[in-house]
Amino acid sequence: MFLGWQIDLVNSLFLSTRVKIRVCVLVVYDTQLCYTVVCPMVLK
Repeated sequence: MFLGWQIDLVNSLFLSTRVKIRVCVLVVYDTQLCYTVVCPMVLK
């Protein structure tokens, strides 16, 4: 019982970390896209 709870905890931590990494990558990608596409258009 205790081991199952630990496995669930590890799985949830692992999943949340993966989600955070994906969100971080998306935010960084969006920021780069903004700088390369949107900002030059606005500055022109």
